[in-house]
Amino acid sequence: MSMLLEHIHNNCRTLEKINFGEHRSLDLGLVNQSILGDIVSNLSHINLSSTLWDASPIESILLRINLEKIQTIDLSHVNLCEVNKEVLTSLARHAADLSLKCTHLTTEQLEAILQSYLENDGLQKLNIEGLGFDGESLGHLDLVKRVKEKLSYNFMYDGRMAMLLVMM
Repeated sequence: MSMLLEHIHNNCRTLEKINFGEHRSLDLGLVNQSILGDIVSNLSHINLSSTLWDASPIESILLRINLEKIQTIDLSHVNLCEVNKEVLTSLARHAADLSLKCTHLTTEQLEAILQSYLENDGLQKLNIEGLGFDGESLGHLDLVKRVKEKLSYNFMYDGRMAMLLVMM
């Protein structure tokens, strides 16, 4: 994998998309983070779903994303619970399509992301399925409801959240 990334880094300056999500359980923490950071800094569509990371490398890679270029980022099934919420909110402010499905977000992270979206109009599609929040752990269910109203069918969440929203 390191050789492939080095080749991409050296020869593909016009690359716009990269999809590591097809390689389930790929441990990107083992590759050269500088090269990977340079690659993602030029991309507009990034799929890192189901890749394995420690908190420090994933955060450093997310910080390298060019926020002016990013359109789509899929972080589904990547443990983000230790990533700084400001890093995640900057993605929500700039990406048009953000998937955070099954990412183990904390309540604080999710609330910051949702609030950031409400304050900015960049995000057009958000997936937070599989986060497992209930009415008590997510104190700001009204925040979720406002995001749902704004995004309509482009806001994906799980059945438990749907039931809570209906009961509001």
